[in-house]
Amino acid sequence: MTHDRPRAPGTLPDWQAWNDRHLGLAVARSRLALAAHLAPSGRDAEAVRSDLARLASEQAATEAELRAAGQVPALVALSERLGLSRLETDVVALCLAAEIDADVAGMLSRPGRPGPHVTGGLAVALAGGAAPSAMLALSSSGVLAGLRIVEIAPDLPLAAAPLRLSPRVRDFLLGLDRLDEQATGLLLPLEAPALPRALERVAHAAAGAEATVLLGAPECGGRAVAAAA
Repeated sequence: MTHDRPRAPGTLPDWQAWNDRHLGLAVARSRLALAAHLAPSGRDAEAVRSDLARLASEQAATEAELRAAGQVPALVALSERLGLSRLETDVVALCLAAEIDADVAGMLSRPGRPGPHVTGGLAVALAGGAAPSAMLALSSSGVLAGLRIVEIAPDLPLAAAPLRLSPRVRDFLLGLDRLDEQATGLLLPLEAPALPRALERVAHAAAGAEATVLLGAPECGGRAVAAAA
């Protein structure tokens, strides 16, 4: 597959192929940034910046190709739907790279490193978060941790805490949209539009969960229950 493959007017591109290309470019950016960070003396800084800019431009071109067909890459969809910042999106891309790219996993597993995991400090640094406040992107009240997009090891300083992309987010980015075992435990069937009783059930079900999914036929009043809740 090549990024400049011609597309006949009025035809839709193969979303999976173009999504793979978009993710491949994101992973390549993460791989290059990580290699330059781990061995700064062995790489020309200006050449690295030029290569990163080129990869970002190719990513944007791939996104534009999909948008022209009324589609978006999964990483863009995730970022837009959840309101992720550029830094948060880059952290997600780096965590994905650690999951699916052998070279990135190998670099993270070198002697002197804690293992094949991205740490909070490394992720924020590679995402361009030079200011101390950039670490707030990984706080428990932030989007990444709060929505369980990224799993952050507890009881460790943020800079040293291993990060792991949630399996359901990883699968979504790769093209599989599904509910995982954690999410299916939050499903709450609705059988009738009895609003007060349904609200009681929602309150009970949500007491120990961060999210509850309401399932039922349109006449069950799920929208009304969600709005009232």
